[in-house]
Amino acid sequence: MNKMLKSINKKEVGNSEKINTKTKSTKDFFTITTTGNKKKYLPHKSLYSNNLDDEIDVTKIYYGKCAVYLYKYIAKDEKEVKAYYLKILHSETKKQICDISRSPYIYKYLEDILALIPTDKKDARNYYLCFAVRMEKKDYSYNCRLKDSRLIELEREL
Repeated sequence: MNKMLKSINKKEVGNSEKINTKTKSTKDFFTITTTGNKKKYLPHKSLYSNNLDDEIDVTKIYYGKCAVYLYKYIAKDEKEVKAYYLKILHSETKKQICDISRSPYIYKYLEDILALIPTDKKDARNYYLCFAVRMEKKDYSYNCRLKDSRLIELEREL
């Protein structure tokens, strides 16, 4: 997890799918510097944890190896995509753990990476992912909203 968070996005050579040409920032969102220059860290939790409900209203870093696919929400009688949902599934059972919603504006910054993710559940691929959000409990899974493109890191399993 730390390797993914500390990496700097840049063009890489080879089979790497971790290319994002639109943002050149570091993924150091887990470190917060206070006024006294003391470092504090966001709490983190595995997506496979049995107690995702603990302190659900606190922003945390969630991480794990999961199957993912992308769902595009288009309202009836419209042609424009209203929202993109990254569906996070258990890597073995393919049961949904959570979904991350993002606006088309944020999608533009992650387009290089998200274009490689399948759009059908049966084609879901395993990725190592790490993201910082505040979760909400829904009927059968968890939902969250990605507010900044720098708060997520995806790396495809080879």
